[in-house]
Amino acid sequence: MQLALSGSRDERTALFRDTNKMLHVFVLKNPRLGLDEVQAAAKLPQLSPDALKMVAEHREWGSNPTVCASLVRNPKTPMPLALRMLDKVPLNDLKAIAKGGARDALVHAARKKLGG
Repeated sequence: MQLALSGSRDERTALFRDTNKMLHVFVLKNPRLGLDEVQAAAKLPQLSPDALKMVAEHREWGSNPTVCASLVRNPKTPMPLALRMLDKVPLNDLKAIAKGGARDALVHAARKKLGG
């Protein structure tokens, strides 16, 4: 846990891939964590749902269109959260999701947003 809170970039990346889901939340609390690392983490299917929720609810990360698109596409993101994030997804990503780039409920919601 100490390593997650104060580790280097390489250590944080390794901890995001760790099977211990509790560590993911601690890595997200690391003050040196960059937006690019959060974007990469949001794509990881092994990231815990709690960590994904934490990313979505963060003021800076949750409003970043790239992070939102990654969260919506991540199969581990809780469905209600993914549906809320759909509003912040850029138009080109929304079109890709509507073509089948995510789970069925999200594909239908994206098509509905696009008017078709």
